[in-house]
Amino acid sequence: MPAMRLPVALVQLDATGDVAANIERAVALADQAAAAGARLVALPEYLHYRGDDDGFRASADTVPGQATDAFATVARRHDTWILIGSIAETSGDPTRPYNTSILIRPDGEIADGPRPLGSPAARASDRERRVGPRPVADRWPTRLTGLRTVDRDRSVGHGRGAGV
Repeated sequence: MPAMRLPVALVQLDATGDVAANIERAVALADQAAAAGARLVALPEYLHYRGDDDGFRASADTVPGQATDAFATVARRHDTWILIGSIAETSGDPTRPYNTSILIRPDGEIADGPRPLGSPAARASDRERRVGPRPVADRWPTRLTGLRTVDRDRSVGHGRGAGV
């Protein structure tokens, strides 16, 4: 079988407390990487905000939302995959946003994948996805389809081990 070539760009960003500026900068870097030929652009965790926990909570947005829409435009323009390392996604509890990683397909749509653990959508989805004794979600890492994660061990994250 011939080898497959997949140009990948790994983007680093030093986020600040300015969510709009962070998203704008990350989108520009993703656009630049995709224009240079990357077929997969991987962005860092917490790309939208770096600061205190209250600011992180306040920065939470819906998915899809303003941030994902901006990256979807880049994905469509360059026919490339974009992995948003993580952003704060609103949850049912405004004090505990999800730390969500999102994979955007070349058509600009969010790739289907597991929802954050404990969300009503995840519980319903787990029941619907069962195929025999094993849920489909257990098999998703074997192909490039989707990625959404939540760290169950931290309320907000930032690498400081904040308690649940």
